[in-house]
Amino acid sequence: MEPLKEEKESKEKMRLYIEDCIAQISKDIKANLKQEEIQRKMSRLVSTRELLNQLSELSKAKIFAYKIDINIRNRGYTTWEQVMKENSGGERFVAFFIVLVALMSYTRAKGSVEGDYWRSKDSKVLVMDNPFGPISSDHLLRPLFQIAEKYNTQLICLTDLSKTPY
Repeated sequence: MEPLKEEKESKEKMRLYIEDCIAQISKDIKANLKQEEIQRKMSRLVSTRELLNQLSELSKAKIFAYKIDINIRNRGYTTWEQVMKENSGGERFVAFFIVLVALMSYTRAKGSVEGDYWRSKDSKVLVMDNPFGPISSDHLLRPLFQIAEKYNTQLICLTDLSKTPY
């Protein structure tokens, strides 16, 4: 689809959604609902999640993760559902971390000039309280720190992990 046509359709979808929200809230006001209930409903209707759902079909999005394993034969891409069911706590943490850093990088890139996406000066800082609790193996720590370095993400961590070469 042409970008201009897609943008017009998205704006029209959003306009219709906002009109529907206004109609719902107006109906609630006329029905004398409590102000707190109306405010809660308004917050839900215009939440980032609901607005994003109007423009995309996130339920159809698929995330695949690369399974990090000491045994090379067990390494490979797997679905997010399998990550949640089959991976250890440490492996899940690394998967969550990678998705978080990817989303942070994407969000920042969307706000910058398109050609400036891979700029090396873009950095992020994550402050975490004992994030390494479930991680005790070097085979998980190494890729975590490599991803942080690649995406210029500084980690400030409170932890009791004392034996790490990083």
